[in-house]
Amino acid sequence: ATQDIRALVRFVKKNSTTGSVENSKIFIGGGSAGAGAAIHATYLDQDEIGNMIAELGPLDGTGIYDHPGYSKKVKGVINIAGAINDKNYIDAGDPPMISAYGTEDGYYKDSITISSRLYPSLRFDNGKKIQQRFTQLGISTPPIILYPGKDHGAHNDPVILKNTINFTSSWMYNLLQP
Repeated sequence: ATQDIRALVRFVKKNSTTGSVENSKIFIGGGSAGAGAAIHATYLDQDEIGNMIAELGPLDGTGIYDHPGYSKKVKGVINIAGAINDKNYIDAGDPPMISAYGTEDGYYKDSITISSRLYPSLRFDNGKKIQQRFTQLGISTPPIILYPGKDHGAHNDPVILKNTINFTSSWMYNLLQP
């Protein structure tokens, strides 16, 4: 997913010759696993993957669908209940992120370990650690949007989703101002 999102950003930039897309104003994001994919597509660098996804090839391939010569850099990331494998993937100069979690969501409260067929034990840093990393690096990012007493599925509630969309829209609008 990380490779695909990066290829998509480059595809949009490559094909935005009509002027309908401003290459420097692209945002990506998602919820839960989609947020994690967007976070990793933005902050993970090739030298940081080790053997994590080595069998899948480079993050930025050279095939015809990879659009070499175009940047994967985005203006910002929208994180709804996502996590990152290692908060140290976030570097000074990286784009900001807005995040939203339920306070009872493990992806907010704790670092999480996930098992899969390929990787029996992948640890992910939580929303608090992500936010601390942005603060440590001096990357201006808004406070985490929190929903007291809500869990990982908080955004299935239409009122919570609308609230998150309103906060996110306002944040994006401010970032897009000249």
